[in-house]
Amino acid sequence: MMHTTSHNPPATSISAIAWTSIIAIGSTGAFMIIAMPGVLLALSDKIHLSAGGAARIATSELFGMLISTLLLGQLLATQHRKVVVAIALFLLCLGNIVSIFLMHSSWLFTARIVCGLGEGLTLAAMGAAAAAVPNPDRLFAAYMASNLVVVTVFLSGLSRIIAFGGLTLMFLILGAVGLVGIAALPAFPGLAASGRPQAGNLASSFLSAVTNRSAVIGLIASLIFCTGIGVVWPLMGQIGISRAIPSGSIASALGLAPIGGVAAGVCATLLGLRIGRRLPLIVGGAALILTMTILAADGWTFAACAVSFMFWWVFVTAFFMGTIASADPTGRAGVLIPATQQGGLAAGPILGALLAGSGSFALPIAVGTTACLVGLFLAIYSDSLTKAYSRHLQPS
Repeated sequence: MMHTTSHNPPATSISAIAWTSIIAIGSTGAFMIIAMPGVLLALSDKIHLSAGGAARIATSELFGMLISTLLLGQLLATQHRKVVVAIALFLLCLGNIVSIFLMHSSWLFTARIVCGLGEGLTLAAMGAAAAAVPNPDRLFAAYMASNLVVVTVFLSGLSRIIAFGGLTLMFLILGAVGLVGIAALPAFPGLAASGRPQAGNLASSFLSAVTNRSAVIGLIASLIFCTGIGVVWPLMGQIGISRAIPSGSIASALGLAPIGGVAAGVCATLLGLRIGRRLPLIVGGAALILTMTILAADGWTFAACAVSFMFWWVFVTAFFMGTIASADPTGRAGVLIPATQQGGLAAGPILGALLAGSGSFALPIAVGTTACLVGLFLAIYSDSLTKAYSRHLQPS
């Protein structure tokens, strides 16, 4: 009896141009999300957007991203991948152009939903394409490092952009980011024949079930880990205040944190899988958990913790994403990576706020570190299942 399986052949090497195109297209969506606080601040300043209005716009954009990832992302695991990516980039550009005409209207949130739809699909496209890369951890690390650099440059110059061309120029630049993705689209890898469902025997079906379980466990690990991050990171400012650290020192420390993220991305890119995936997950995870538990009272240590937090967060995330992408070369699991990350980072602050209601931060830190620890354990277990599956595929 024949069974349809998601056969998992080893990933094949791709060209440097294709590798770069994956990063470029994924970065178009990530750029918008990371730059969102700065964009909302500019809107609040220029059109007197209320806190409630800013929250509604942010929620609308994230809602569009999640909807496109969850409902449309699986189209990226078909032969129509490039068409879907082209539509996503068009939506991303369109949403920013329409925002110019609606920025003084209560309907601005609709344009941001359109942007969110494009953002979600471009991020999912990167996850799907990375499944065909032999060292996806390195690709994800390079993606995070380059994206942090570009967003930091944009946000540092945003006040000058607004002063020169107003909100119109800001939205035009955001739309132009989509054009970068369009320029990279021809080199973007389509779905390889080896990544499509194939027929196999009962043993092949069993091994496919194992690797599917590995991908699911990896996605759950990502969700739990990001929830743990989301519990602690948004409270960093309040933790500093509670320990009598001056607000200026807190702002400076948090402003330095992206430097740690960029450094982590560079380190993880250079490291790749030279020492495997398990050791970086263990070392990075242990360092992150240690950082979360030693947020000390003086300003210098707080600054060191902020930079260390971002460093190990980005470092470990690269290997988390690589774990999921490697578990399912069809890309079906990869498209869900952004959903687990955004879902965890959205749920974490809500949980953290509830736990910190008494004014003490010991409980949210304990819950955050525990969630990160559980996520790390599951990621390592997922990677072990994937390796066991790969050994079964090797000829004896």
